[in-house]
Amino acid sequence: MRRRRGQAEERGRWLPLVNLVSIVAPLTIGGGALVQRTLADPAAIPGLCDRVDLEGCPEPEAAPVAPSLQLTVAITSKGFVVASAFGVLAEERVAAEGASLPCADGSCSGPADYPYAELVRILEMVQADMPEVRRITLSPAGNVPYEVVVRTMDAAQGEGGFEQVVVSRGLL
Repeated sequence: MRRRRGQAEERGRWLPLVNLVSIVAPLTIGGGALVQRTLADPAAIPGLCDRVDLEGCPEPEAAPVAPSLQLTVAITSKGFVVASAFGVLAEERVAAEGASLPCADGSCSGPADYPYAELVRILEMVQADMPEVRRITLSPAGNVPYEVVVRTMDAAQGEGGFEQVVVSRGLL
């Protein structure tokens, strides 16, 4: 029996669709199984719980946070107040004299009167105990001359060993 040319062409038109269905059907079934497995146990797929928040993912462990020193040197007209997140250096002296490192007469009349050498000694002790601390904040009062702030920055960066010196508006 001879076939007509039209029948052969008609069968040939369906071939790409049959090929597509034969490829897509297993992928759809496999994808459905993957989704079902993911919803049942999302922790079974490595890295999924890190990117997506799903029920069944274990709670991430919180990394321990080391307390920051937050070293601050307040510059006042009476001297330096050295403080950190853990407290104020020589707090009883601050209450009595107005500064952790007071000027010689109790009041600083000029930039040369400030106890820079004492400040450097304290900062070197901090660096010896905590070498990972690289940042210090200077907090000058409004009536402190600019030259005192610059000299204090030089002392903290140079001999004091602090790489990052931040100047903040004084709180005192």
